[in-house]
Amino acid sequence: MGFGNDFAPVPLRSGKVLSVGRTGGARYRSRSGGPMPRKRPFVASLNEVRITRDGETAIIEYADPDVWTTHFKLGAEVQTMSDEEILERWNRGVEATEDFIAEQVYVAVEIPPGRPQLQWAERAEQWTPRGG
Repeated sequence: MGFGNDFAPVPLRSGKVLSVGRTGGARYRSRSGGPMPRKRPFVASLNEVRITRDGETAIIEYADPDVWTTHFKLGAEVQTMSDEEILERWNRGVEATEDFIAEQVYVAVEIPPGRPQLQWAERAEQWTPRGG
C-alpha cells in the first residue's frame, strides 16, 4: 500500500509494460485479456486515503490502486474543511449506500423453458427482455 510509486511502470512476464496513470494505477487485465473491474470505495481511515482539493471538489484517492478514485463535489466549503471532515462525510455516504444495497431484495424471474425470452414493447418500439 502507499502512494510512493504512482508513476512506476509495471513490468509483465512478457516483457511488456502496463501504462500507469496518476490516480488510476496500472490498467490491470483479466485472464481473458479484458480489463479487470475496480473495487468499490469502502469506509476508510485517513491513513488509507489521500485527499486533495480541486475547486469545489475533494479528490479521494485510496492507497489501494485497485479502488476507484472519487471526485467528491462538496461546493466552496471544501476549501475550509479539514481532511477529517471530508472523510467523515464521504464515509457516511458510503455507509448509506452499503445499507441501501443490503436492503434490496432481488427476485429473479425465470422464463419457462420453450417460451420466448424477448417481447416487443409497443411504447418503446423495441424488443425488451422478459422477466425482471
